[in-house]
Amino acid sequence: MTVRAHPDWLGLRARHPEAAVNVFRRLAQTGGRIEISRAELLGRGNFTGAQLDALLDDLVSVDWLKRRERTLCPCCHQALSEPLPDDGLCPLCGQAFVDCGEPATETIYFRHEPSPRIVDWVLTLHGMNTLGAWQEKLNWLVARAYGRAVPVVVYKYGMVRPGVLFRFRHRHFRRQVAERLRSLSAEAESAGYRPEPDVIAHSFGTLLLAEALEADETLKVGRVILAGSILRPDFDWQRLIDREQVDAVLNHYGTADGPVGATHFLIPDSGPAGRRGFDTPGVINVEAKDFGHSTVFLDRLDAVFQGVWRPFLSANDPGALELPEIKTPDRRWTQAPWGLRAGVARFALLAILAAIALFLGGSLAFGVAPFLRWVSQALGAAGR
Repeated sequence: MTVRAHPDWLGLRARHPEAAVNVFRRLAQTGGRIEISRAELLGRGNFTGAQLDALLDDLVSVDWLKRRERTLCPCCHQALSEPLPDDGLCPLCGQAFVDCGEPATETIYFRHEPSPRIVDWVLTLHGMNTLGAWQEKLNWLVARAYGRAVPVVVYKYGMVRPGVLFRFRHRHFRRQVAERLRSLSAEAESAGYRPEPDVIAHSFGTLLLAEALEADETLKVGRVILAGSILRPDFDWQRLIDREQVDAVLNHYGTADGPVGATHFLIPDSGPAGRRGFDTPGVINVEAKDFGHSTVFLDRLDAVFQGVWRPFLSANDPGALELPEIKTPDRRWTQAPWGLRAGVARFALLAILAAIALFLGGSLAFGVAPFLRWVSQALGAAGR
């Protein structure tokens, strides 16, 4: 029998110890068949037997769990099928029951869920001004999480500094990402994997991924996780989902992400989605209170992966997940006036570079001192 009722996790947490409720939430996120005894549950958290019994009664009452008795061999303590054998011998260990005592009974709790979604392989994209050391740590977390080998492709496009200010550099890196994604997808399919990777992107990597998908409708990925995103909050992820280029999107944003708050004034077509969430449909916004731009990768990656990212990647229906701190912005984002957007920063940088080039060229042609005297005289004449 398949049991599909979903309990009110928040209501349960108000009536029962949070540690006990979280045990069952983790079991639910794992999916598949749940069959566990009271004794096994007691060893999973800091709560009493009475507290556990009260919670179990609640979960049975809403039909989320079923309860039944099972018989254990007194010798090997394994579960026996009913009816018990007439010869009094355990069919599992071959010992006589009378040699060890009478078979015992225990209560077990069970639930049958659809098997979780398979995470075939993962592509990670780092941010600018970094080589993405977090990608190696995430590789290790993914390798341990699923009980099987899950390839994690660590894609590094190098350090990017002034180039982020110019669209032509965006196009260059975007083409690189698209070409690499296309090549990896073909390799994955030929090796028997699903061609669409799940993608975890940070900072400038979120912009490159979104621009690559928007520019080329043939590119496809699976689930997308964004951290420290510098995309505009009005970016239309739903359009990419409708075009079947993306399966689902989770935006994990930090309320103390200062760099993301400034990107709209420096980087073309960027915005603070990694600080306040997306306004557009098709995105699960998860707020990380007081997280900065890279907090998740410093000392929180293990907890964030287990508590938020892994459930999102594994859920058959990510929209039904009850992740902590899912929040939709309470007001829509509007872009800054034209004079304050990223174009000003680009023009300022070009002016500085032009001044430096002029100085170096004049110094080489006339010598430093004569050139500086000429500049001084020119500025004085202009002032008069």
